[in-house]
Amino acid sequence: MIPVILSGGQGKRLWPISTDYTPKQFAMIFDEPLQAKTIRRLQPLGKPWIITTENLRTPTENTNEMFKIPSSQVVYEPMARNTGPAIALLCAILTQKNRDREVVGIFPADHLIGKPDIFLNAVQFAEVWASRGKIVTLGIKPSHASTGYGYIEIDKEADEKRDGLSIHFAKKFHEKPKAEKANEFVNSGKHFWNAGIFVFQVSSMMAAIEEYMPSTFRSLRELNANLSNLKEIYESLEPKSIDYGVMERTDNVSCIPVDMDWSDVGSWDEIARHGIQKGSKIQVYMDKQSNYVHPTASKKYALIGVENVIVIDSPDGLLVCKKGDSEKIKTAIDALTKS
Repeated sequence: MIPVILSGGQGKRLWPISTDYTPKQFAMIFDEPLQAKTIRRLQPLGKPWIITTENLRTPTENTNEMFKIPSSQVVYEPMARNTGPAIALLCAILTQKNRDREVVGIFPADHLIGKPDIFLNAVQFAEVWASRGKIVTLGIKPSHASTGYGYIEIDKEADEKRDGLSIHFAKKFHEKPKAEKANEFVNSGKHFWNAGIFVFQVSSMMAAIEEYMPSTFRSLRELNANLSNLKEIYESLEPKSIDYGVMERTDNVSCIPVDMDWSDVGSWDEIARHGIQKGSKIQVYMDKQSNYVHPTASKKYALIGVENVIVIDSPDGLLVCKKGDSEKIKTAIDALTKS
């Protein structure tokens, strides 16, 4: 398998720690950046390829140097065009290298997985089915009725079971639902969160892109082997997610439901929900343990008489909000940017 890390996101929902020049996959939100955690997680599969954007070249090169990832396995998009063109570009490059029969695994750079052994077992199971021509995705068993994730609906009858895992036909991809529909999904037992993890043979994905994203396919077919015309081609591509471009349209998708203690680290509420507290008791005092504080190195903090509060401090800004409200950060960023 060729493990591939998608690392072009900006992670603005984790402001002020995640910024344009240090997005969340490179920011020190935890003991090490999420991109480093992802590379370590994929080490049993080999040195990964990295797909990122040109504006993130410096942090990408710094991380790659630490893990000795060769520059030949790094693809820099001239500008962000979402996951559809990014995956199509990768497949075009691998096809030019006569590697179109190989299996690729696509993994976001900025996720947490608390049960890496289960994750690896699921990926290896997916590889078996991908080698047969299927596009395989991992579906996360929902822990609550989230309105922040898309859902994958599966056939309840398994096509195969192995080592406590099962693989099913993916009947439908659902967009992020309203609260009532999310409750229905969770209670159905056949809807799983879409984690953006895909395993496929290059030729299978290229066939799907040719059918469902034909203009992208035609443009990338003109790509020079040395990528000298990549910028010109990329400027013409329509930004589109692989979910909308391919996964929601093809009937060639299978899903492996998995419980691997997954988080997309998509908001400060999500981080607080996982109880990942940065800062020692010497640095942070709270008389109510329902609060969450992400401190800077040089300050001490005291939260007295308040509950369910999130405090995020950094040299770039300070965020204070109620738990449950951190998803509204985009409104604040837009207002601060205009001021």
